[in-house]
Amino acid sequence: MVRQVLGLPVWKPGIGLLEILDNVDPLKTPIAASVFSLGVEKYIHEHTPEDFPRASTRGHFDVCRLRKTPVVPDGTVGSALGLSKADYIEEGHTEFDYDVLEEVPGFSGEGSPEELLVFVHGWLACRKSGLGRMSLMRHGLESNGYPHPVVGFTWDSRQPAAEWRTGKTLARWNGPKLAAFVADLVDRNPGVRVRLLSNSLGDRVLFSALKALEDRGDTPPLESATVLGGSVDRSEVARGGRYASAVESQVETLYNYWTPYDDTVGSYLPLVDPGQALGTGGPEDAPGNFVDRGVLYVPDHFSMYLPGRGCVHDVVDDFEVEPAQEAPEVSEEFEVFDDVGKIPISEADGSPE
Repeated sequence: MVRQVLGLPVWKPGIGLLEILDNVDPLKTPIAASVFSLGVEKYIHEHTPEDFPRASTRGHFDVCRLRKTPVVPDGTVGSALGLSKADYIEEGHTEFDYDVLEEVPGFSGEGSPEELLVFVHGWLACRKSGLGRMSLMRHGLESNGYPHPVVGFTWDSRQPAAEWRTGKTLARWNGPKLAAFVADLVDRNPGVRVRLLSNSLGDRVLFSALKALEDRGDTPPLESATVLGGSVDRSEVARGGRYASAVESQVETLYNYWTPYDDTVGSYLPLVDPGQALGTGGPEDAPGNFVDRGVLYVPDHFSMYLPGRGCVHDVVDDFEVEPAQEAPEVSEEFEVFDDVGKIPISEADGSPE
């Protein structure tokens, strides 16, 4: 189904804009980033359900004050100047609190889920865009046979693209809040299997949460964590890095999905944050439970979880779960992107020819 929104063709469910931008490489990434930065994305999503079950930390931090601070408050320089994260937490909130919105399985209603997946969206998302991304991810997971509840973790990620430092800091600060949500979920539902899934800058929230869980030391390892198009530098996950021990101790398996055509984290991110992001591939000296997944059929950063363009079908395969008995029939036909010098993809298995 294709309809018109603000003159842009939109396909159900998701974003058709990228299909147009495929024809304007190498300008696709900056144009797409500009669209998301301007807040137009909220008009593009087909579904933005207000009743989506989620934990939310929106409004917990003083984003305006953080934006005006020229250094990272709890970084080396900020700490020397006497700044701390506590100075930026809004009144009535703490480093670890979160809001539960709508019917989150294991928190609301009767019974406990056997398994639950928490999706952390990425950057440049207002409240409505966050709902759209979470709904789109749930659609992708369910249509590929994932039978367990999917809930979201939404955070203050609505900054223009020029404010990378602000977004990166907020993502890291939200890790302890996600960790507290996960720990409380496990506390309330002994034996529940928890999976974390992040997209783009959401991986900074995810890894920070694993570190916070490691510091707590009272939660059993999570079933899995999956990173799509991650922005965290690969050195931070390599052995001896900031998050390496947390990855080893707090999750059974961590899957890192990346595409060689991700110009967002491969070419543009290093201009403001030098290094090599996980979205360009994992570290050579990775923890033993770190699994690198290069998906050559995904055409860009923004398509990682879009139907027909992304890799959610492979993500679900990693889980090795039995699909729901009444799960919808899933098409195995995925569009092939082999233009602009990209590696031809076999329609049979999605691997290079």
